[in-house]
Amino acid sequence: KTEPEVSSVLSLYVGEVEKRIFSKWKGPLGLHDNDLLVGFTIFSKGNINDPAIRKSAVDKNLDSIAVRAIIESAPFPALPEELHRPNLKVIINFKYVPE
Repeated sequence: KTEPEVSSVLSLYVGEVEKRIFSKWKGPLGLHDNDLLVGFTIFSKGNINDPAIRKSAVDKNLDSIAVRAIIESAPFPALPEELHRPNLKVIINFKYVPE
């Protein structure tokens, strides 16, 4: 596979993962304009490790809502064979918008 084909497969796959997570995430409006970053690894069969907060929203409740959305979304589809990798590290950016 050429590099552009692989990156297109990768972005489609990550797009699917994000869509699934955001459908489970009922982002409450925050009191502050907050970004929350959560990282995790997707393994070849679509299972994941424990999501880790990379940047907290400061409010622990918002953190746990985001982590729960990821856990409830798993397992994800198996990694596309075109990626030729045993796993994929993903960081999801949850945006909390002030009311």
